[in-house]
Amino acid sequence: MSPLLTGVGRVSERIDSMMADAARSREALHWVEVLQLLEDITPHDIAHVVKLARAARDLQGILQLHQNMLNRAAENNHLLHSLISEASCSGEEPVRNNGYTSD
Repeated sequence: MSPLLTGVGRVSERIDSMMADAARSREALHWVEVLQLLEDITPHDIAHVVKLARAARDLQGILQLHQNMLNRAAENNHLLHSLISEASCSGEEPVRNNGYTSD
């Protein structure tokens, strides 16, 4: 067989291998589902996605602030329960603050 035909045969095998790899990748990436989603997308949907992507940092900041607030509230609640427990074990009266009792 001539070197040219041998080279063409190797190129053909590489193309076959590449196409098989692409088919496996499509299956792994759920290509059919992605294509269906792309067919269902409208320009309006794309505009919303762009807006959400631009706001993602701000949204992340808001969620982080919310989580920090929840963590601090949980810590304060735990401290409050500890103080109440200590006060009830020692027989102390509830602490008065501006006319309100802690019970």
